[in-house]
Amino acid sequence: MNGRKGFMPAFGAVLKPEQLDDVAEYVLTLSDEAKSSETSERGKAIFQGQVGGCYYCHGADAKGVQSQGAANLTDKIWAIVNVPAQKNLQDKKAALMAFIAGGVNNTRIMPAWKDRLSPTDIKLLAVYVHQLGGAK
Repeated sequence: MNGRKGFMPAFGAVLKPEQLDDVAEYVLTLSDEAKSSETSERGKAIFQGQVGGCYYCHGADAKGVQSQGAANLTDKIWAIVNVPAQKNLQDKKAALMAFIAGGVNNTRIMPAWKDRLSPTDIKLLAVYVHQLGGAK
């Protein structure tokens, strides 16, 4: 209904490689792609703390702040980084680390449709699009 204009700054110059690894593993635990570990606990501290500050946009619960266009990191929907297609934990972390390091200036802006479609049409469209994604 309200559209989406996502942006995430690049953290490659801010976080050391081992910190990127820690944060990536923590993010993977949020959607059950990885198990909690010492590494992910360090990543959580970066995510929730001043060093990373990820919670500013993704929220303390990592469910995303819609007005920021920040993704919900707990819903198992990977719109930009195809985590489920990766073969193992190391490959998943590598894909996320590259994304976190490089950030995103989302040129795929989704316009608001609330003034163009009726609430019923928006619901029907949402169901249709959801089914295209395997209803996951």
